[in-house]
Amino acid sequence: MMSDKHEASKKVLEILKDFGMKEGELKHVEFFFYAGNENDASNLAIELSKLGYLVKSDNSVGENTKWCITGWTTKINMEEEPFMKWYEAMSLLAEESNCEFDGYGTFDGEFDPFEATNQE
Repeated sequence: MMSDKHEASKKVLEILKDFGMKEGELKHVEFFFYAGNENDASNLAIELSKLGYLVKSDNSVGENTKWCITGWTTKINMEEEPFMKWYEAMSLLAEESNCEFDGYGTFDGEFDPFEATNQE
């Protein structure tokens, strides 16, 4: 049985295609996780960095009771099968890190967060 989040992810891919994303297009994906403490946030950030992702974490969420871990992937294939494998891998990584995988997003066009970071 497919989870609600899994179904939602498939719908997001359909919407992106409606907005002109090409089948098999490679895109950077922004991700969002939450952790209950700094140690869990740091461990998750390390694991995401090992994948070559840009990662940032801070505890400015709510009343500083949660840590937010955000960042960008390297370019990933936005076809359904490889994207859903990425989604499942992020969900598993969150579970193993005692964190919550809260979602993701991407930009229409050629935005490159790695270039933007190097220019700062």
